Amino acid sequence: MSDSVLSQPYRSAFAEIEETARSHWAAENVDRCDLDSGNPKRRYVLGMFPYPSGNAHMGHVRVYTISDVIARLSRLRGYNVLHPLGWDAFGLPAENAAIQNNVDPALWTAENIRKMKDEQLNRVGFSFDLTHEINSASPEYYKWTQWLFQELYDHDLVYRAEGWVNWDPVDETVLANEQVIDGRGWRSGAVIERRLLPQWYIRITKYAQALWDGLESLRGHWSDEAIAVQKGWIGRSEGVEIDFPVEGGDAAITVYTTRADTLFGVTSVTLAPEHPLALELASPEQKDAVANYAEWASGRGEVERESAERTGVALGRSCRNPLTGEIVPIYVSEYVLGGYGSGAIMNVPAHDARDFSFAVSEGLPIKQVILPKAGVEPAELPEAYTDPGFMHDSGPFTGLRSEEAKQKIIDYVAEQGLGRRKVNFRLRDWLISRQRFWGAPIPMIHSEEHGWAKAPELPVLLPSNPDFSKGSGAAMASAPGFVETTWPGTGEPARRETDTMDTFMCSSWYAWRFLDAKNANAPWTKEHADEWMPIDYYVGGLEHASQHLIYFRFISRFLHDIGRTPEPEPVRNFLDNGMVRLGGSKMSKSKGNVVVPTETIDRYGADALRLYILADTPLRRDIDWNDSGIEGKQRFLAQIWDLCGKLAGDTPPTLPEIVTGRERKAMGELARLALEVAADIEERRGFHNAVARLHGFIGELRPLVNEAEAGELPVMRYVMAEFAKVLGSFAPHMAELLWRNAFGGARSIFFESWPEPDPAFLVKDEITYSIQVNGKLRGTIDIAADAGEADVVATARAEDKVAPYLEGKTERRVIFVPKRLVNFVV
Repeated sequence: MSDSVLSQPYRSAFAEIEETARSHWAAENVDRCDLDSGNPKRRYVLGMFPYPSGNAHMGHVRVYTISDVIARLSRLRGYNVLHPLGWDAFGLPAENAAIQNNVDPALWTAENIRKMKDEQLNRVGFSFDLTHEINSASPEYYKWTQWLFQELYDHDLVYRAEGWVNWDPVDETVLANEQVIDGRGWRSGAVIERRLLPQWYIRITKYAQALWDGLESLRGHWSDEAIAVQKGWIGRSEGVEIDFPVEGGDAAITVYTTRADTLFGVTSVTLAPEHPLALELASPEQKDAVANYAEWASGRGEVERESAERTGVALGRSCRNPLTGEIVPIYVSEYVLGGYGSGAIMNVPAHDARDFSFAVSEGLPIKQVILPKAGVEPAELPEAYTDPGFMHDSGPFTGLRSEEAKQKIIDYVAEQGLGRRKVNFRLRDWLISRQRFWGAPIPMIHSEEHGWAKAPELPVLLPSNPDFSKGSGAAMASAPGFVETTWPGTGEPARRETDTMDTFMCSSWYAWRFLDAKNANAPWTKEHADEWMPIDYYVGGLEHASQHLIYFRFISRFLHDIGRTPEPEPVRNFLDNGMVRLGGSKMSKSKGNVVVPTETIDRYGADALRLYILADTPLRRDIDWNDSGIEGKQRFLAQIWDLCGKLAGDTPPTLPEIVTGRERKAMGELARLALEVAADIEERRGFHNAVARLHGFIGELRPLVNEAEAGELPVMRYVMAEFAKVLGSFAPHMAELLWRNAFGGARSIFFESWPEPDPAFLVKDEITYSIQVNGKLRGTIDIAADAGEADVVATARAEDKVAPYLEGKTERRVIFVPKRLVNFVV
């Protein structure tokens, strides 16, 4: 970089500034983290790793700018910081691109990683330590994904079973329920089919209660919204299981309900189409109708079934309400799901919206047992009444408040042996099988004689140059030499599993691999896990707070149970950020509303982009992109550039022993800035507030510098040099070059320490008081901080803007609030 760069206008120099700064960082290994440095102050900062699509977008920029600010601040504050980058490289997009372009997905992925890393993310100035880089699609990584699968298998947390799955006929793969949107595949848009296939599952439900309980330890560290999403996904509920005996036989239908207070209002019982008793109980006259309905409903997705118009078929049989003795009919309906509760529900149409719709469509009675007021007669209901109220027509519980009655009825059911207390979870076991090529092969082998066994050698490698001519699902099975293998220890013929794993399996453990990315002998060492886990700050979108984080937390608890990680939860602080939108809509190539990061950097600079992406908007809110906003950040950086240019020198500035007047005020502004910005980032998650403080600081310093006498300039230069360290977390390129060219730094600013001025500078020499007359603001005064009440009131009374409102008036009293205001009541 030329010596004359400080004399250039910032808008013509920013490209040179940024390129030169990055060259200094590379030469001095600024971002390098030695995990074994011995520094007891350690901080692990991680942004959710990206999918290598080949194009970084503004969502990436926001996530990694947030993590980078934390990482750079932490280094300046003396922490040994791990801030790595990796790639969530398996998945359908790469496979689809490989099929369309007739290329190996490994080659397509590798080129995308190179482009995103070297041509795009690097230009934003992120301080990633790439010596810890990982790629989930590399054998060096997925060997250990397979190891994790086999560990789960050894601990009886993996099983194989037939199950109804969502089949995407275009992508030829199984989709999770959340990947089916309005009955169509989330990527292909194809109408989803329901198929019964043998699948591999992980018993995540065994950890349901632990995952629920663990959320309490995250309060104050995760947002309430992120915790709420986790709770919704786990779906813990407390209720009662109660048996409804079937008339004319020995069978009973077990129903789970959280609304024991409605048990006296049951008018029918409904089974899921998959319920084993549905066909068994159907009367001869209704058996065909029930069978046809069950076959039709089982082919529909769960989301579609829950939201569809209420339909059903009567079984031609009845059962008895054990509390009332009333005989009620039995139905089968698609809106009852076999995987939740017992797969059977009691219909209480007066107090459940879905049951109300079903009862209306089937002409069933609607019996009210909860009323808004006690002692009144029920009126005809236009819709279900679902609020709390008072029990009605409910035997000995009539007249009680419904919340009180709920517990009393559960106690009664349990005491009478009619049922039992039960905790249920919405969480299902994790289906990880994917019938596609580009994923981690499931490391299992099978023979007709012996069944299933673990593959004895890892990694089970993906074949190279797959043949997709017969479809994605067949690429693995048709690869020469892949399927055929031998049974361990006998040499008998066996076959490899051809399913691959859900990509969430890859991301469920990647945080630990960053601790030993190059270790060929173990996924990570226990010593590194004990020192570095859990992650101190984890950054990503709230849309991942359900799927990814539930799996991440589950694997962490499993690893803790087997002694491989020190704490059960993997993340201390989760920073969930909003999206970047344009014109109110999510940016999308198909909509043509994408703002390209590299084009923005070419025009405004990376530092301006970083400041803009953090400013004005709280962390969790979406940003609506506005060019005028980033232009404003470029102008702000130009002001800093010009101000520091006036103070430039060849040697590092020092602070004189005696600091007074303007100098002291400048030092006070620096002390407050350093203190508040650190708290904004580390404690309050107020990144937008921190950027606002940078603006406020420059607003205060500019007149002080412009008015400074020659003897005061060394202190002003010292203050601005220290300010460059604070700026460095947000606009690192400019801070780096200012430190070297304006303030005489011999090495990177990120080897320096965060400003920590004497706390005495935080004590203001003067305090600003607001002056009111009859509660209306009429002026302000600046007065010595140690001034007494009498002096403050006298000065306020004499203030030019206030005096006219007091003249000729009678003061009834004076309200004095120390360090804040004086109010004259006249």
